Amino acid sequence: MRNAATGALIALFAITGCSAEPAASPSAAPTSTTVSPPPTTTSATPVALSKDEAARRYLTIVKPYNLALEHLEQGINAGRPIADVRALADATARANRTHVAELRAVVWPADVVPAMTTLLAEADLAQPHWERAALAPTVDAVVEAVKAAIAHDGSDAAATIRTLLALDQYDERDYP
Repeated sequence: MRNAATGALIALFAITGCSAEPAASPSAAPTSTTVSPPPTTTSATPVALSKDEAARRYLTIVKPYNLALEHLEQGINAGRPIADVRALADATARANRTHVAELRAVVWPADVVPAMTTLLAEADLAQPHWERAALAPTVDAVVEAVKAAIAHDGSDAAATIRTLLALDQYDERDYP
């Protein structure tokens, strides 16, 4: 019976891939070795942009929003038809949403973070008004929604950001 049990164990080891041979002594050299690369480490804390990088990135991100806003203003002032004005308001709403997401994705220099936080909070408050402007039934209703959105333009925070990043102050003439 003992031989049958030993035979069954050997068969079990053979099936499961275990060796029935005795373990090699610690001084015995292995026949082959596999070297695993060391684990890749990543920084848990993203690195903030330099001031020059942050300045370039900021201008790149805000340009589409500033252009959309200026085009909306020009469309309203030119007396464009409601369909055109709504389309311009929709473009502004989309540009605001996009630039907020892009601004949030950047690791800004530490001294810029408080003003950026304020700017983003204001842009979030403005978003429903931009969306309302895009759906407004009349130009007057668009204008009212735009006024409500502009009340949350974050211009003070944006001016602070531009100062901290050594950028010129906002000038609507830069966005024809």
